[in-house]
Amino acid sequence: LKRKLMLRRSVNELVDRGIYPPLKTPPAYAEQRKQLERAKVRDLLRRKIQQRPDRQSLVQQHILEDTTIAPSLQERQRLLKKSKLSDELNEKLSHRPGPLDLIKGNILQADNKMIVDAIKGNNGLQMYDDDYYG
Repeated sequence: LKRKLMLRRSVNELVDRGIYPPLKTPPAYAEQRKQLERAKVRDLLRRKIQQRPDRQSLVQQHILEDTTIAPSLQERQRLLKKSKLSDELNEKLSHRPGPLDLIKGNILQADNKMIVDAIKGNNGLQMYDDDYYG
């Protein structure tokens, strides 16, 4: 008990933190002040709730998803959409033209003119030896 009493906060510290009313103020005044503070917080929360956006505006801002399925299935639907999008992206990347195709089509610029001519077949050089492959 002595130990707990020694660890207990002082009255001044409790007053500073707003846990205990100031010593020189009457109890009725402290109670009224406490009620006013609570009313102020209550009014602030009511205003915030009234300003809260409705579900439709959250859907338009892409914060919520517009879905008609059960909430228990929404996470699965989101994961399915994500995996489908990933598969589509991988498919498109697999058909993406390489650097040689881009140089042949004059889309990508190569630094060395000899390389460009060799790729396009303009100077008689070939990219590979026909005798070697067959």
